[in-house]
Amino acid sequence: MVSLNKTKIFRFHPLIRNRLISRESSTVEFKESFNWSSKDKYAKTMSAFANNKGGVLVFGVRNNPRELVGIQGANFENIDEAKITEYLNSVFVPEIQFEKYTDTIRRKQVGILKIHPSIKKPVISIKNDRVLKESEIYYRYIARSEKIKYPELQSILEEEKEKIEEKWRNLLNNLGRISDIGQVTMLNEDSGQPMRITDDPNAPVVRIEEDPTIGGFILRYRDITIEMHKRSKSFKQNDKFHKLMRKLKKKEELCRIRFLYPNNPDSTKAQFFHPKILDELEKHY
Repeated sequence: MVSLNKTKIFRFHPLIRNRLISRESSTVEFKESFNWSSKDKYAKTMSAFANNKGGVLVFGVRNNPRELVGIQGANFENIDEAKITEYLNSVFVPEIQFEKYTDTIRRKQVGILKIHPSIKKPVISIKNDRVLKESEIYYRYIARSEKIKYPELQSILEEEKEKIEEKWRNLLNNLGRISDIGQVTMLNEDSGQPMRITDDPNAPVVRIEEDPTIGGFILRYRDITIEMHKRSKSFKQNDKFHKLMRKLKKKEELCRIRFLYPNNPDSTKAQFFHPKILDELEKHY
């Protein structure tokens, strides 16, 4: 988790009053003012921080030259955290955790949004809203927030996979200490009903599935068209392509579907594709 080291964030020029010599980084971004109409830009940065190590978004610092000016008016103070959370939840999953508060630096008030690294990554955009694009994942690089690159995405997916495997290792280790497995009961998180481990062939089957983005299902429809244009000059997003996609989407090893509400098949859903689908498409171009 990123720590709020004010001495490091607010490093001043020894001769020029209120001139900052500290720079933006992978954990710090400065804004001169706060305006709710720019919420999509703030959200992009917040999600980028959440997908990395967390970070702080500081309001009240002018750029070129970087100078502490403080926030003017009460826009930042008046905005309710619940309103920010509501907006973030409407454009990203999973939830972004943050703290909002003001601080006084050299008698000037600054606004601070401190974003925690997400417990479950990656944080994914679920709708278009100006700078935000559906299905995109943003990541905080040095002094910039942008669409994640493959090495960082692969690292996130491997970390999440390791977390899941570690949970299973711990569960199996604990089960191994129990002499009578028939006494073990698990609870269904959705219904609250108990589920018992049994060798009864007539017992209901409980299927455990991983997140579709884990295991390599990282591409969306738009990503496929972009990559295919790079791979083949003869590629066209025409009826031929759409027919091929309808055929390939039926293969479990190439396509996974994630529902916004897993227990409701009528809820909003998103399709994720494995990079192997590009090789299959390339055979036809």
